[in-house]
Order: sequence, then structure tokens, then C-alpha cells
Amino acid sequence: PFWHDEDGSVTILPSSVLYDKSHFESLYKLLKPTEGVLMFQAETYNIPSNMESIRQWKSLLHDLGFATPRYGTISISTYPTGQIGFFAAHTRDESNEEKVCKSDDTCEGDSIA
Repeated sequence: PFWHDEDGSVTILPSSVLYDKSHFESLYKLLKPTEGVLMFQAETYNIPSNMESIRQWKSLLHDLGFATPRYGTISISTYPTGQIGFFAAHTRDESNEEKVCKSDDTCEGDSIA
């Protein structure tokens, strides 16, 4: 949400409002408490200065109540840094039993009758 100018100054971009705490708080309130999912494009880990933003967003999402916010990445050869980062976080109550599903459509924790 910022740009480094040639003279070294930092310009805050209009899109920065999409990444501030109040926006994430509003999104959290809009999601269903037990099945809401938030995904958004995040910084690239290929730029060292972006690592701090990644850590801050993960902490912010956790502090707001999102269960286990996770950072992921997609490799894209035509993108300037070669990858795009994103976050996925859910509002599911962590006391719910987790299921691990595999490619053969069986899920651990399912009862088989």
C-alpha cells in the first residue's frame, strides 16, 4: 500500500485503506462466526522489506479473532517478482473438531457407518 519514490520518500497509495486494521475489523464482523473465510492478496516474500508487512498482517488477523491465519504464495513467471502472496483466514471456532481431507475424498474424523 505504499511506493518508494526515487528520492527515497514514501508515498502512501489510496489502496492502503484496504489493508488497515479498521477495514479488517469490518470484514471480520461481516463474516459468519463459524464458517467465514477471508482471502486477500498480500506482499511478496521475494522483497525483504515486505516480510515485516506479512508478519504484521498475520498478527493483526490473529488478534482480530481469525483462527490460524495463513500466508500462501503462487508462482507466476510473468509477474515482476515471480510470485504473488496471499492470506487465508477463517472465523471458525477453534474448539470445533478439525478434519483432514485427502485427495480420495476421505476425511479423518468422519464416522463410517
